[in-house]
Amino acid sequence: MLVDKITKLGRYFLAIPMVVFGIQHFLYADFIVHLVPAWIPGGLFWTYLAGAALFAAGLGIVINVVSRLAATLLGSMISIWVVLLHIPRVFQFPGDSEFINVFNALFILSGAYLLSASLPGKAYLKQICMWGAKLSPYLIAVSLTVFGIELFIHGKLIFIVGARPYEISGEAFLIYFTGIIFFGAAIAILFAKSVRTMAALLGLYIFFITVIFYLPLLWTNIYDAQAWATFLKGIAMSGSAFILSRETAKEGTAVLKESIPF
Repeated sequence: MLVDKITKLGRYFLAIPMVVFGIQHFLYADFIVHLVPAWIPGGLFWTYLAGAALFAAGLGIVINVVSRLAATLLGSMISIWVVLLHIPRVFQFPGDSEFINVFNALFILSGAYLLSASLPGKAYLKQICMWGAKLSPYLIAVSLTVFGIELFIHGKLIFIVGARPYEISGEAFLIYFTGIIFFGAAIAILFAKSVRTMAALLGLYIFFITVIFYLPLLWTNIYDAQAWATFLKGIAMSGSAFILSRETAKEGTAVLKESIPF
């Protein structure tokens, strides 16, 4: 089926951005180090370690070397970042950007956990993998709901935190239409209605939105690090949706009640 061929790209859509993010941790360490909380000593060390971990996890998934462990560790690492970095920044810098960034991270880590549950190989960190994968559809649905609400409140494309989106004609329609798509996908996931198809279409739609709003930014300035980060974050979120589609064994089955192979 065409859907299966498209959703097979999910692991690469998720993993390749992680490789690039890992490289960016080394290229822009002087900026990224300021994201490490002040109470954690050795900020530059953690910046480089996080970059190396992202690079290794993404590469492991791409070349299929200890890919199951790599996906599990990727999901676990981003989960720790949500608790230690993203949530505290919501209170430190009140506003929509940091708040939405929490759900960007939740969306991406969900793809990592779902991927780890599906890959063959020895089940390292079995309980983390199992519970992460079981919770991931809920995390994606909640994230989509938050994105949809924010889109309707502000009338701006703010479901991916980062660079200002490229202005195109018909932008207002696409923004509100995107909110409707997100609400519909969240309801489908929560109530287990055609999840496989809906998640595949969601992945395609996020990819489409990411390309039309953020690829032109790279076309005008290929060295724009923030545009790259925003574009790649959207691709990773698209990949997570594709992975959810593949991990839904059949339509009409409650995602969270399905057994996870170990």
